[in-house]
Amino acid sequence: MLSGCGSFEIWHANRAYRKGDYGKAFRIWTSLAENGVPEAQRGLGMLYQSGLGVARDPTKAAWWYKSAAEQGDVISQLNFGLMHETGDGMPTDHMQAFTWFSLAAAQGNSAAEAYMRSASESLTVSEIYEAQQFVKVWKPKPATTLH
Repeated sequence: MLSGCGSFEIWHANRAYRKGDYGKAFRIWTSLAENGVPEAQRGLGMLYQSGLGVARDPTKAAWWYKSAAEQGDVISQLNFGLMHETGDGMPTDHMQAFTWFSLAAAQGNSAAEAYMRSASESLTVSEIYEAQQFVKVWKPKPATTLH
């Protein structure tokens, strides 16, 4: 279920994406993403990460995923964590990956729970503790516009 600003437009962008009209999805998502809509920010992240309808740009993908993840978008938290885990568009950082996976897992994302367990194998006990303390106090940021 979609909520908040731009639900109708998000529906159209998602429909365009599913039909392979990535240019249309990009245009709709860009307008909404620049106005702080996390679902649209995630959509741009997907396009830039995959190179569908735009030149593949993992750095831009990471930026859009982070924007949505910071607002609490669980899928973006998972995707941003995966980018940290694999070093796609940024240096590999297992602690950041673990932290973003933990935030997504705290919202009930079972895939994030599995990735979190895997990422923890690369961390020390104190790093895991530090990430867990961050997750306990973390709060989503309010949407901000780019204009």
